Amino acid sequence: MLVNCTNVMPVYLTRWCLNDLFQYIRAAEVAHKSLTDFVLDAACQAAEQTLLDQRLFMISGSRYQALLELLEQPERDNAGLADLFARRAPWAKT
Repeated sequence: MLVNCTNVMPVYLTRWCLNDLFQYIRAAEVAHKSLTDFVLDAACQAAEQTLLDQRLFMISGSRYQALLELLEQPERDNAGLADLFARRAPWAKT
């Protein structure tokens, strides 16, 4: 099947691709977004999640050394953090 949209190059769709397209269109309608906005939002969310889930960080030797120096420093008093931990959690039972 050949699909021809305005300002878009013709794309050959397989049954698998067509089923996905219908699902994306329906999801976009439910989200009250255009298909373009829906797909762009989904791609942005996927990219952000991929970057946030990154476990391996490639950094230069100097930055790694700076990180190690920060980690080796003794902890400093933090009055705001001490106050936060001293308070009762709002969801805690009395």
